[in-house]
Amino acid sequence: MFDNEREEKGSAGATAGMVLTVLAVGVLALLYVTGNLHISGVPVAAPTAPDVGPLTELPVERIVPPAEKHWVMFDAAFLAAAETKEARTISGHFAFKPMLGMAYEGLEFEPGYLTNVVREARKASLEPTGVAGSLAGMLAAGGSLMHLGYEERDGHRWTVFRAVRPHGGFDHIALLPVNGSTGVRAWDSWTMSTGLKASEIARKMVLGVSVQGAQGKLKGAEALQVEHAEEMNAVATLALGGSVAAAGEAFAKLPKELRDVREMQLLAAQLSMVDGVEAYRNACAAYLEDHGDDATAAWGRYQVFVSLQEWGDAAEALQALKKLAVPDPYLDVLLAGVRRQQGDVGEAKTLLEAALVAEPALEELPTVAALAAQLG
Repeated sequence: MFDNEREEKGSAGATAGMVLTVLAVGVLALLYVTGNLHISGVPVAAPTAPDVGPLTELPVERIVPPAEKHWVMFDAAFLAAAETKEARTISGHFAFKPMLGMAYEGLEFEPGYLTNVVREARKASLEPTGVAGSLAGMLAAGGSLMHLGYEERDGHRWTVFRAVRPHGGFDHIALLPVNGSTGVRAWDSWTMSTGLKASEIARKMVLGVSVQGAQGKLKGAEALQVEHAEEMNAVATLALGGSVAAAGEAFAKLPKELRDVREMQLLAAQLSMVDGVEAYRNACAAYLEDHGDDATAAWGRYQVFVSLQEWGDAAEALQALKKLAVPDPYLDVLLAGVRRQQGDVGEAKTLLEAALVAEPALEELPTVAALAAQLG
């Protein structure tokens, strides 16, 4: 989740940056796969609807925001758990049953399908790619986690943290603390690099094995996602394998209704960079016209333009990101790096100094120390 480092030099840097940005969004398409990528670990074959017996579904619990003082307590407790660098301790601050209840709302499953789903979700969170496992691994390797503030999204208040890997990989992770029967725990999460909530991803992973999916009763985009799962999987597989041109061709064959989905159109923009910077700029303009700007899109633009060494565009993307994301002094560090590449050392120093005044602890990060040394 937080492994988004890259090498930014020459053609190798451009290729690495391209693969990074394709991975950051393209992996979402992979989650549309049905049958072999669902959270409960049941057999690959999608079930058919049972002839007899009740259908099974998870209860949907009401979201009750914590009292104001409990927000601060949750933030401190989560940071303390992160400091242990132990995935199980971090995972203990997530409530998986209510999250899956929200994710599966309206879906029904064969009896027994959901028996171990909560346990398996918790187990998946401990894996190196899971939310707790990846965070623990990042911190064990010398990364850092800092609380940034709060953000309104989808009618709820989220608490936002910044994760920085020791060599510069960076992301925002937002958690939805809820006051439930087991205390205040996070019922959902999302990261800036993907833009999707964990509950949204979990839902996509089980659409095809739900009773509605097996019986062809899904509607709209969800029905199309199941119907064209194999083709969407092919796009993601090609993109993640670095075959960007082939992924673009496969993407163009998807139904327009799927190509126009926000995350899929964002993936299309990333794939377009194989045709050059102007093609990428045009694809970004099309995305902005259809969906407006958001932090995930702005962050993706920054990464691509850095890979292409288009520093002016990279600076514009960061300026947009500063307006869209929770205030974060580290963004000024990144902008200082871009200004240095543009030859504006004075502006770079000013930006870096402002970031360190806002958050003195930033100087402990290796990437910040390296930039300070380069600026003199």
